[in-house]
Amino acid sequence: MLRGRPGGRGRPAVHAARPGCERAVLPPADLDPAILDGARHPHLSGYVLLDATSRPAGSAVLRAAREAGLTTSVDPQSAALIHDGFLDDIRDVDLLLPNADELMALTGSADPSSAAALVDVVGAVAVTTGASGASWVDRDGVASVGGTRLDALAGGVEAAARAVSAVGAQPSMT
Repeated sequence: MLRGRPGGRGRPAVHAARPGCERAVLPPADLDPAILDGARHPHLSGYVLLDATSRPAGSAVLRAAREAGLTTSVDPQSAALIHDGFLDDIRDVDLLLPNADELMALTGSADPSSAAALVDVVGAVAVTTGASGASWVDRDGVASVGGTRLDALAGGVEAAARAVSAVGAQPSMT
């Protein structure tokens, strides 16, 4: 198990790997009890909970985080893989981060207001709806914001053009 990011850059993360595995399959017994030392908010990829082989370890991390008084969040990651017991797996998570397809799998509706049915299971839900924006849903109701269109290709071309417009080291582009 590796904690942190190579070079010390970016947000701390926990990466689990076992020799010969194509992905992390980590039994709870392999979890280092100190995994949450210094943590404030563990975030779990839904894939950990959607895969039967890694689900026990993901559940153990969430349980340990709750016992340590930490806030937690889960991003479901895959509407197609959400199983009947997923809501039990995420019970008492502070923040669920589904997109509209994942919300449909969880509630039967892609309408952000349907996430209100989940606040008996999790503390709050932040639903992303693509270009339409995002919605925050908690016991106080639903708050939505519109999306902003971003043309990533045009932005990349513009940045590349600026980067090659002069010879030698360049100052930051921000």
